[in-house]
Amino acid sequence: MPPSKLPRTRSAEASASRRAGSLRAGSLRAGRAGSAGTDPASDERPRLVLRLRTRAPYDATGTHAFLVAHAIPGRDEIDGAETAHALDVPGGTAVVRIDWAEVRSTGIGGSIGSGLAAIPVTLSLPGLADAMPAIAAVRRLLDLDADPAQIADALGADPLLGPLLARRPGLRLPGARNPHEFALGTVLGQQVSLAAARTLQGRLAARFAKDPATPDAAAPGFFGAPDVARIAATPVDELRTLGLNGARAETLHAVAVALDAGLDLGPGADRASARAALAALRGIGPWSVELIAMRALGDPDAFPAGDLILRRALGARTDRETRGIAEPWRPFRGYATQHLWADFLAARASVGIAAKAAGGTPTATATETAGTTATAGTGTATRSGTATTGHATAIAPDTKDPS
Repeated sequence: MPPSKLPRTRSAEASASRRAGSLRAGSLRAGRAGSAGTDPASDERPRLVLRLRTRAPYDATGTHAFLVAHAIPGRDEIDGAETAHALDVPGGTAVVRIDWAEVRSTGIGGSIGSGLAAIPVTLSLPGLADAMPAIAAVRRLLDLDADPAQIADALGADPLLGPLLARRPGLRLPGARNPHEFALGTVLGQQVSLAAARTLQGRLAARFAKDPATPDAAAPGFFGAPDVARIAATPVDELRTLGLNGARAETLHAVAVALDAGLDLGPGADRASARAALAALRGIGPWSVELIAMRALGDPDAFPAGDLILRRALGARTDRETRGIAEPWRPFRGYATQHLWADFLAARASVGIAAKAAGGTPTATATETAGTTATAGTGTATRSGTATTGHATAIAPDTKDPS
């Protein structure tokens, strides 16, 4: 089945208006941020309080952990069970705050297909016209349009994946809030730890955030998305001052130029064309292409076969062997990947906790793994670092990534 024909489990902006059922009477309150919402002359930003609905079960713990692990300074805030995230909407920068402690499910025991889950969010908007684009972005970010019953039917009978789905029912495949930001962030995440990647992404946002057109367009305390036109116009040597080596700066520049020229990486883009355009860029190899397809293009079948965590989990030695094992998981190899990543991290964390409790030295986590040699594509690539993925940091052996 060609990628462009694969089932979609995420919404695009055009479908957001058809999700009005998630905003039933009583679930939505409109006001002004910092006010009671009673002053029609207030200059404060509009604020919406609502519950976004999704099919149960919903693995709120897993999604919360993902957002915490990938929080970018200046673009995300973490405060215990509450997270806040900048969203890019036509009017400027919106902010969504999610209270994970208040996520509620209906139905019988949270079983597959038994009911709905409600995600409590508060939106701060440049204007009320930005409400539906912001809601669509949140639904993509949290993967609220996934059908866990369909995914379980496709993967649940597999002897490897079945137990993983049973352990984490409703595990989601979080999407990119901004496709351009995610593509640039994927470059910054190549061959570095997750913590280092977050730092680099924060620097990029701080330096290249889009300037707000009006005061209301800005979200206090948050940066807008990186401006690809400004990055494309910046000399490569200047991009290196972000903390990048020459090869990574060249790749970042090349991706920004392509995006500024119109490369579409959004959930409505043609997946085959987008993959081909990305693969043609120097420094973007198969692993990066598939990760961008998974998060930005919203392809539920995206599969980074060269990912070393996947290889370890599957006991595979080559990309070809990995793809062969995963073939029966179509068209949901992306969800299978997310489950394998989550299980790997949980197992490594358990070993580390046990070692620490016994007074020994904890086993290195995936984010600390480095210096791995792996065969990728048609050649052998030796890499000295890691790259950010799913719930985890996994090693990205892109053969086209220059050393």
